[in-house]
Amino acid sequence: MRADGAARPRARQAGVPFDGEPGPFNAITDVASVEVGHATLVQGDSVRTGVTAIWPRGRSDTAPVFGSCFSMNGNGELTGAAWIAESGFVDGPVMLTNTHSVGAVRDGYIRWLVDNGRRPATNAGSDGFWALPVVGETCDGVLNDINGFHVRTEHVVAALQEATTGAVPEGSVGAGTGTIGYGHKAGIGTSSRRLRSPGPYVVGALVQTNCGKLQDLTIAGVPVGRELGRAPQAASAGDGEAGSIIVVVATDAPVLPHQAARLAKRAAMGLARTGSFAANGSGDLFVAFSTASLGDASQGHVAQVGMLANEALSPLFEAVVQATEEAIVNSLFAAETMRGVHGRTAPGLPLDRVQAILRRYRRLEPSTHP
Repeated sequence: MRADGAARPRARQAGVPFDGEPGPFNAITDVASVEVGHATLVQGDSVRTGVTAIWPRGRSDTAPVFGSCFSMNGNGELTGAAWIAESGFVDGPVMLTNTHSVGAVRDGYIRWLVDNGRRPATNAGSDGFWALPVVGETCDGVLNDINGFHVRTEHVVAALQEATTGAVPEGSVGAGTGTIGYGHKAGIGTSSRRLRSPGPYVVGALVQTNCGKLQDLTIAGVPVGRELGRAPQAASAGDGEAGSIIVVVATDAPVLPHQAARLAKRAAMGLARTGSFAANGSGDLFVAFSTASLGDASQGHVAQVGMLANEALSPLFEAVVQATEEAIVNSLFAAETMRGVHGRTAPGLPLDRVQAILRRYRRLEPSTHP
């Protein structure tokens, strides 16, 4: 796990050059009101999994946000996607977990709503409510006993209730506890960009990295994977065909659902910068939302809502690409070597070797923060 002050540096701190200006935490939580929480399960030799919750308006605010989703390659699951596409609303948190715990997390959130007297704002009928929670997944079955059904309601509640603003723990935490990327231990990563024009606005990204082949890993434009050669890889990790990634994009810019869809698509370009080509077995699913005010749009009234002109969106597109790329690299930098089920091991990315490679390509900069 990596939070502020941890031993393994974030990519910028290690001198990896990235374009764009990050926010103060260089995290999705630089978008005002966004909160992130993790529940991390590491038990014995075989449990390596968890839950991550991203609240667009914080857990105390039930108002929905305009949003959309995009499937780059659909060998994955994102519950609630059909209603997001239909309604244009993300109503509640975006939650992440492992492939075989999607149902448990979905049901756990509904249980949390019931137990706390909460209801989604878009369907607050007098006779109760229905909910279509948004839960994404990647498969952590190389390191985790994925068929052990270890994720339970209390873990969902912990991720929801412990969500905060500020620095976001990265690497082997929450839904990224058991994931592998580019032949090395990966996990959760995040980054942000501040825009001066149009704006000022902020764009943030959070990723659950579990994709890619070692030979394709690219950092700051450098073929790091090829240079690392046949470094030890996780047992049975294969060539990345079974991997996936979830990208959650947030902004405070006033964008409508169809514009949020355009932002979500640009996350694919940030993913491509790190070397992924969205293999047949990969689930590459992206969600984007805006925390800008909706007025009364969610209550069935005629409302005045603002939107950026299409001609003003290009800087946001660029910010999504940059933040997604850096978030993925951060997920690799933060994660340490992990041993899991059946004695399988995923090695942490050898940061000293990566820095040496970047230095050789004249792509290493003085350490920066955050």
